[in-house]
Amino acid sequence: MTYQYKKKCNCGHLDTYELTKREAAFNLKDRYVLNQPCSKCLKKNGSVSSVNKPIDKDLLKEWSIKIQLNFCSQDEDLVLAQESQLIHIFIELLNSKETLNEKEVSLIGAMIEMINIEIHKAEKADLDLVNLIFNDLQKRTRLYLNFEMKVLKFIEQYS
Repeated sequence: MTYQYKKKCNCGHLDTYELTKREAAFNLKDRYVLNQPCSKCLKKNGSVSSVNKPIDKDLLKEWSIKIQLNFCSQDEDLVLAQESQLIHIFIELLNSKETLNEKEVSLIGAMIEMINIEIHKAEKADLDLVNLIFNDLQKRTRLYLNFEMKVLKFIEQYS
């Protein structure tokens, strides 16, 4: 499956750019598309419509071990929190020794946000999901304590 960016120029012309799943997921072509001139008037102005982020097990595994990859430059945990169907993969990655600490923090943040989403749903919350996440996070209390200690040491070192 291919993904598309659509760039609408101020002249009204619409250009379409094909992306692979990986390019779309990790925003690898954003700058390229933004810098492309309009195929009609050759100006570089206009707006780009974003692509739905394809996030799956393979992409998550690659993301978890490569610091330079991200699904979103800001609030990545909020993007990941929309993927509650992948919760078992999140837990698998958190249990993996290959997963980078920075990615663990994003995964845990996403899991906490998933609980928040479920609690504030207008319709019935998925209590199985909430319990699964809550029980897993209880096991990970040490990660938070270690993270807190690292932050305190960092603050102490630079103050």
